[in-house]
Order: sequence, then structure tokens, then C-alpha cells
Amino acid sequence: MLIASVNGIEMCYLLADFTDPWKAEKEYLVLLHGWMGCKESWVRQIHFFSRDFAVLAPDLRGFGHSSKPARGYAMEEYVRDILALFDVVGIRKAHVLGQSFGGIIAQLFAITRPERTQSLILWATRSEPVGKLDIDALAELIKREGMPAFAEMFSGQFADEAEPEITDWNKQLVARGQPHAAIETLREVSRIHITAKLSRIKAPTLILASKDDKVIPFEYAEKMHRRIANSTLYEYHGSHGAYLKSPDECNTAILNFLKAHPVKEEKT
Repeated sequence: MLIASVNGIEMCYLLADFTDPWKAEKEYLVLLHGWMGCKESWVRQIHFFSRDFAVLAPDLRGFGHSSKPARGYAMEEYVRDILALFDVVGIRKAHVLGQSFGGIIAQLFAITRPERTQSLILWATRSEPVGKLDIDALAELIKREGMPAFAEMFSGQFADEAEPEITDWNKQLVARGQPHAAIETLREVSRIHITAKLSRIKAPTLILASKDDKVIPFEYAEKMHRRIANSTLYEYHGSHGAYLKSPDECNTAILNFLKAHPVKEEKT
């Protein structure tokens, strides 16, 4: 496990690189996990992509083994974290893939740092709120019942979509989370509304969405697709958690997209 000091926190990350060492230009693929996830959430992507790309998968602030500060969970802080990690690792430009919560961070990164974004992959995510969520009631539930009880409720929405082993693993992951980080990140992401800014994304963009997703309706992907000029909308068959349960279809679609948009050497 690697650790970097970035933007006032300690960020844990995984770097998997099984590309040919003699290649002149190394391409990076950065994976940003969903809410309550961690770098290990990408196990079925890290193995798949690391032969062709150097894969960087961080634990986002508040999750996994990274710092969980008392405050500082604005989405802009996550963008600064990722940018600083780019500099630590030595990444000039990368393909950026975000799922759900991580997809919102990926959008903001592409909007504010176009010169560092080679391509953008948005998987089961959104650019504006989905319905109304009573954060205060949820916060009270977490404080009263604890994270293990919340994990049972949270994972329940995936129980009919995921293999039992994956559901159990997700429950354990959520149960180990810190209540304040869970509440503050959910509070921040629940009010994000950046649809009007999506036209500023210039990087080639692949949007992956499913009509079987019970968390984020398909129409939110269609809205992003209409706003991002250089985007492709790919409809996959699977759940919100397809990155773990049924990754093959999307992994292949992403790989084809990445190979069509290679990082080009800049002339000096």
C-alpha cells in the first residue's frame, strides 16, 4: 500500500503497472471509486486494465485507509486531492474513470483540469441530485444505530442484484466506515448540481449506464450525454454495482474506448 501526503491529508493508493517497460509513452488510467467504496472496489478493473495501462486507484478522502478529517469534504477538495496525487506519481495526463460518487469527482476534474484529462469515463453516475434525501434523518440513524446497522440497510438495496459474497463484502466495507465521513460526503454529494457546466468538458467521454440501475435512473446519463459534446452513451446490462458483479461487458467497452483515444506525445 502506497501513501502520499496531498492537500493536507494522507492518501493511500494502489499503482498497478504491468505494461511493457520499453514503451516510450506510459498511459495512466485513474479509477475513482463510489461512495463508501475503496481502492479494492476496483479489483476486477485493476486486473483487467493493468496490462495495457498504469492503473492508479486511490482511497478517496474519508474512505478506505486515507485520512478522514473532521471537515473538508467539498467536491472541490477531492479534485485538489487527485491533482496533487497526479503530481506525486508524475502523471502529466491521464484517462479518468469515475463510478457513481467518483464519477462526480471525475466530471469536476475534467471541467477544471482539461489539460490533465486525456479522456473521461463516467460509470453509473449523475451530474445533479436524484430525488430528495433526508440527510439529517440518515445522520441520526447512523449516530443512533451505528455503521453496521446502516451497512445492512445500505447493502440491502443491492442484495437482489449482487452475488451473496459481494454483498457481504460490501456490508463489511460500509460497517468499517467512519460515521462523520459517511454523513459529510453524502451531504456534499446530495446537493451537487453541475449539469450546466458539462459543456465545458472537452475530453472524449464515455458514459456507461443501465436501465436496470436502481440507484441512478438512466435518464441522468442521457442528460449528461446531451450536455457533453464529445460523448458516447453506452447502455450496459447490469446493476449499479456492475463494476464488481458483472464487469466483463463494461470493461471491454471501456478498453475499446481507451485504445481509440491514446495519450499523444506533446511536441517540444
